[in-house]
Amino acid sequence: MGFGYLFLGYLCAFLLKVTADIQPLGAGALAVLLGIMLMAAGIRKLSEYESSFRLSFFPLGLLLIENCYRLIGMVGAWIGAKPEWMTATVDSAVSWVEFVLILAVHAALFWAIARLALAVDLRKTANAAIRNLVFVGLWGILYLVWALVPMPQEWKNAFFRIQVIVNLLVILFNLALLLSCMKNIAPEEDADQPPHRYRWNFLNRVGDRFFSEHERAAEKKQKETEDFLRRRRERKEEKKKEKKK
Repeated sequence: MGFGYLFLGYLCAFLLKVTADIQPLGAGALAVLLGIMLMAAGIRKLSEYESSFRLSFFPLGLLLIENCYRLIGMVGAWIGAKPEWMTATVDSAVSWVEFVLILAVHAALFWAIARLALAVDLRKTANAAIRNLVFVGLWGILYLVWALVPMPQEWKNAFFRIQVIVNLLVILFNLALLLSCMKNIAPEEDADQPPHRYRWNFLNRVGDRFFSEHERAAEKKQKETEDFLRRRRERKEEKKKEKKK
């Protein structure tokens, strides 16, 4: 459906980047490039089911352009010939552009996930998407405080560590959400599909057995849910009768 590509892309662009950026490798820009391409593939597929995902393309495309600057700097560092126009001032300006684009990508992406989750009646997933978006905003505020608010160097160092930890936690929460979407959100034509038929009957028997067990487990879970809701409704009705007495 697209969440697989989106998960892998997010993993590369935001988590693998941290590892790849460690010196002397310094290849974070390559991880981001791969991540953006995978995310774009996932978003393109998901936009077939929820048009709001298209809003993610614009900031993601700008992030790709910004990453080209990082790629040039990475190659320059590898060959020991960084372009003269890549000054500290330009680096700072690009970093601020990157910060804004990252927030924009998250805002557009998780808003679209929330809308899609609501469309398939997964309110918990929608709430998780909005919650994660709030966490991203919290990280953004911490970053702004660290970068702009004058404070003693010891405080600044401590604040930097805090915002790095929050950033890592936000990334892990977002990856968990995308995994949940991969598991719980599927297009209607992919649901309850019979197992693929193979040339060898042994594989067909294994597939049939697995599919039938999956169906029985789903029916059992549905029955348990219905029984729970029925008992809960009966308890409420009994409480109402007792209050009337």
